Amino acid sequence: MRRQSLGLPPGVRTAFFPAAIACFAAFALLGLLTSLEPAILGKVIGISNRATVGGLIFLVFVASLCGQILQRRFTEGMRLPLACGVLILGAALLAVSLVVNSMTLLILGAIAAGLGQGGIFAASIVAVAAASPHDQRAEVTSLLFVVVYLAVSVPVLSLGVAIEAMGLRAAGITFSILVMLLSIMAVAVLKWRRIAAPALT
Repeated sequence: MRRQSLGLPPGVRTAFFPAAIACFAAFALLGLLTSLEPAILGKVIGISNRATVGGLIFLVFVASLCGQILQRRFTEGMRLPLACGVLILGAALLAVSLVVNSMTLLILGAIAAGLGQGGIFAASIVAVAAASPHDQRAEVTSLLFVVVYLAVSVPVLSLGVAIEAMGLRAAGITFSILVMLLSIMAVAVLKWRRIAAPALT
């Protein structure tokens, strides 16, 4: 089997860069939820029941699936910004839940984060594929998946180091804020490139 090469034609960059930034933020937050929820529930919220831990992680993936389905109801120009907004809300709720030790906010944050992550992933795949030349679509999509794989591994490993340095609560809050900033950056880059694109053609 031949290895799929990676590529990013100049004409695809307007769609690719904001999608890649948003996907990195979305899957980094997904990595946080799936890897640290047992510790968050146990050490911060005070719940160690395994069924509760498994149920909350399952809820995140169900919300992600719903986000992928629901984003189809919106126009192409609204899909990524709206999904980023939901992801920002999820990250904010998770940060606040760590501050006030709230299980309710943690659940709401997990749902919003899952919805945002699913919406971002689906909207990004559609946008990047639509912007890519037919004969290079697989190359560009593969490059986006590389970003996704990095997002679910590198930030979580860095988070482990941060937990050792500053503690679970502070590291989780900091991580959530960074996800929010990345999501805001993705929307800003998307809007800037849409404005700049006509002037460059």
